[in-house]
Amino acid sequence: MLIMRPISAIAGLLILIMLSRVLSSTDYGNFFAFWAVVEILILASNLGLIHAVYRYVSATEHADGVILTTGPVWHLVWWRFCTLAFTGFVFMLIPDSIASLSKVSIFSGQILLCLIAIVFFEGIARFFESIFDSMLCQGRSQISLVSRTFFRLIGYLIFLSLGSMDLQHVLYADVIATALGALIAIYMLWDVSRKSKLSGRQTQKENIVSFC
Repeated sequence: MLIMRPISAIAGLLILIMLSRVLSSTDYGNFFAFWAVVEILILASNLGLIHAVYRYVSATEHADGVILTTGPVWHLVWWRFCTLAFTGFVFMLIPDSIASLSKVSIFSGQILLCLIAIVFFEGIARFFESIFDSMLCQGRSQISLVSRTFFRLIGYLIFLSLGSMDLQHVLYADVIATALGALIAIYMLWDVSRKSKLSGRQTQKENIVSFC
């Protein structure tokens, strides 16, 4: 699994090279301005939740490979959903503040909706990756990261093959990629949590039987 991060980095480099060739200089610059604002909003909406994950969430692995989670995992996930949704709602109401952050006037209409969607899905995916890292489940964290990178690459290639590659289509691909990546991360954490609960119940039953 350690090789997946270098693979993601290489794929990301290929994406940048491809975009530099197919986008106009203006769209290419606006693409980086767009993602700069995304990064700012994701960080600003964190409100210390990632630090809470690293402090309160942990896990232990049984000999059979089942991971037992400890800590308020889903409570923190719920709060992260709320902070990201609130951030999107606020910037939907005051889009002029986004333009002032980036000093460009591209954030309107469909691009503004793409911004809000990407901030939400990318923020959720990264938060789940923090949870996996805190539980020492680096394999799942890397799967989440790599999946978004490859979904983006596939989306770009599809639009490129259709001959409709511009900034708006690039952002459409990013929305789909981040949404799919977030769903994968959610499923992986749900699966870990489900197996953890089943293992805990089984252990509890065994303890009751042995006590009797």
